[in-house]
Amino acid sequence: MHRFVILMLSAAVAAVVPAGAIANEEAVKALAEVGQKYQMDMKKLFATNCSWCHDGYGMDGGKAPKLAGTKKSQQQVMAQIANGKPGYMPAYKNNLKAEQIEALAAYIKALPVD
Repeated sequence: MHRFVILMLSAAVAAVVPAGAIANEEAVKALAEVGQKYQMDMKKLFATNCSWCHDGYGMDGGKAPKLAGTKKSQQQVMAQIANGKPGYMPAYKNNLKAEQIEALAAYIKALPVD
């Protein structure tokens, strides 16, 4: 009987907590840490510039690849954000300050690998 109750409670929790909730908690933690370091609202910065294509604050794909676990260095991520990828991603060097690009790259590198 005890195992049945535990099984039912586990099923109830799984039904209430979305599958990506744990991953999104990791993204929220990274947003807060990088935001504090750079003194920026990282959630707003990412949402207004990146979340159109990168779902789950970079933890999931979408129209573009997921960002979590990228093998690119922080410098490579900064270059990608600044210069974009022709036909796929716009360049942000004319829309964002260098510090914002650096902060976004730091956030992306802070995401868990999965």
